[in-house]
Amino acid sequence: MGWYAKVRNKIASGAIDITTADIRVLILKTGYTQLAAHEFVADIVASELYPDGTNGYIRSITIANRALADNDGQNRSEFTHDPTAHGSPVAGVDAAAAVLFIHTGSDATAELLVYDPDTAPRSTNGQPLTYNPPAAGHFIENP
Repeated sequence: MGWYAKVRNKIASGAIDITTADIRVLILKTGYTQLAAHEFVADIVASELYPDGTNGYIRSITIANRALADNDGQNRSEFTHDPTAHGSPVAGVDAAAAVLFIHTGSDATAELLVYDPDTAPRSTNGQPLTYNPPAAGHFIENP
C-alpha cells in the first residue's frame, strides 16, 4: 500500500488539499503493479474492474468523513475516511486493490493518490463491493 510518488510532493506543498478535494475510489482487478510513472487514472484504467467485465466503471461517489491528522509519535500524517460502496461486477472476476484518486471529470487529469492492495484477491461472485479503508488510515510519512 502506498501513495503514488508524484502526488506526495503536491500534498506536502499544499498544492493538493486532500480534505477538500473530490476524492473517489476505483477498484482494480488482479494483475496491476503500482509504478512510479503512474500519475493519472488514464495510466491504470486498463486494470480497472468493470461491472460487466467489458465497459462502465465500478467507482465510488466522493468519499465521506475525510480527515488528515498528524501522528507525531509515529512521525507521520494519517488520512482516514469512510468505507465506499461500489457496483456489482460480473461473477468470477477478482477484485485485487482499491485506488484513491482526485475526480476531475476526465481520466487524463484525475490524479492518483493511494494504491491499497488487498492481502489476497477476492472473488466478486457478482455481489456489490465495499472498500473498507485501513482503520488507522493511509499513512504519509513526514520528512
